[in-house]
Amino acid sequence: MEYQHGGDIYSREIELDYSANINPLGLPPGVRRALAQCVEGPAFSLYPDSACRA
Repeated sequence: MEYQHGGDIYSREIELDYSANINPLGLPPGVRRALAQCVEGPAFSLYPDSACRA
């Protein structure tokens, strides 16, 4: 079989296609809260330690 990315939904019946990260339920509330805390906190205002000391 020739390698192809994604499910060929037009010539074969595909029940589950894991070639894309699609969540029909949307972003989980816990992930939304965690992202909001990161954006509001110091994580996005500091550059990483270029010497990797921490």
